[in-house]
Amino acid sequence: MKELCVLAFLGVNSWLDLRRKEISLAAVLIFGMAGIVLRWNYHSINWEMFVSLGIGCFFLAISILTKGAMGLGDVWLLLALALVLDLQEFLMALFSALMLCALWGAVMLVIFRRNGRCEIPFVPFLLLGYVGGLLL
Repeated sequence: MKELCVLAFLGVNSWLDLRRKEISLAAVLIFGMAGIVLRWNYHSINWEMFVSLGIGCFFLAISILTKGAMGLGDVWLLLALALVLDLQEFLMALFSALMLCALWGAVMLVIFRRNGRCEIPFVPFLLLGYVGGLLL
């Protein structure tokens, strides 16, 4: 059930990120609150959750220091995912998303001759990374 909810959450926000270059902050808030409630009910508030949140805060710092090079919506979405996913699931999705996004950026630079200033939506890569983790 959790997997379907995460897929739906990432799917909707991927579509929004691709089409409108925005993320539903209401959905992120609801998803994050549901993660807190689930963790509270299943007594799974542990150090792993705080490691995931710490990684999300690291990306928040990157977003602030680079003046929004990584959108705050992406960061809030990462923080919500950190509340729902186990550490291993979170790291697998995040690492895969970063690698896929870097690969796509290289394709954009080399094949499509784009400059380094083009925007790449991050949430679709998170969705692909999460799906890849499910399939492994």
